[in-house]
Amino acid sequence: MTGAPVFQLLGLAYLAVGLGILINPKFYKRMIDQMLDSPALIYLSGFMALAVGYLLIVFYSTWGVNLRLILTVIGWIALFKGLSAIVLPQLLIKISRIFIRSGKTVIGAGLIMTALGVVMLYIGFFAAR
Repeated sequence: MTGAPVFQLLGLAYLAVGLGILINPKFYKRMIDQMLDSPALIYLSGFMALAVGYLLIVFYSTWGVNLRLILTVIGWIALFKGLSAIVLPQLLIKISRIFIRSGKTVIGAGLIMTALGVVMLYIGFFAAR
């Protein structure tokens, strides 16, 4: 498996969310605030992150220097985030609130996600073939 479809999917998702944040940061900040007030959404998003992280690790795990390493790292980050949301939700909420207090952090996240999306789309459509 080259991982091209996974890079394409993640690239589209990161690009869409990143551009959404950059175009309407107040909406995303408000959405995150509301999500952090909902235990059910925290649990559900944690479970989804756990599942995605697990699948990325199982199917693309490698510590060699190649493109699959990117998917491995993303998988471990997602797995850790999912476990954190399920096992230590209050800590995750506290850390998240620190990061979203500043509008600059939200814009920074949008820039990073947009850049990651572009890179992943390039990898998915051109480099991972």
